[in-house]
Amino acid sequence: VVLPGGAAEVAGVMTGDLVLEVNRVRVSTLTELDAAIAEYEAPEPVLLKFRRGTSLRYVALKPRT
Repeated sequence: VVLPGGAAEVAGVMTGDLVLEVNRVRVSTLTELDAAIAEYEAPEPVLLKFRRGTSLRYVALKPRT
């Protein structure tokens, strides 16, 4: 789920995208994703690698301060 107005939506992540990595560390469950993102504090950006359809994409999430 991508929260409206959240950092992921602002960066272009959409509902249905599958997050594969957080800062180049593989994640395979929602629990792993949440834990990996929680390790980073604002204003440090978080790099996400995700799959949309058949393409792989990277975005940098900029936490709100």
